[in-house]
Amino acid sequence: MTIYVTDERYMLIGGGGNHYICEVFPETTRLLNLGVPEDSDQYVTVVVGQPGEYWQGECVPLHTVLQAARHFADTGEMDGSLLWSEL
Repeated sequence: MTIYVTDERYMLIGGGGNHYICEVFPETTRLLNLGVPEDSDQYVTVVVGQPGEYWQGECVPLHTVLQAARHFADTGEMDGSLLWSEL
């Protein structure tokens, strides 16, 4: 799913099964899962256009991605109460 604020500023969301990848462009910033320690080395297969292995910390649950999407759609900004990381 894509949420456009402008042609240049948008949020991409993909995944399923309670594992979602969420990125904001042009910043190329990815939403992180607060519940996963930074030193975790676990990976999850997520289908974002095609299957891919993603670090578990980049796989957020549905309630988190919905919060991020609502805030972005309403304000055009990343939700500051969530954790984001530049790629």
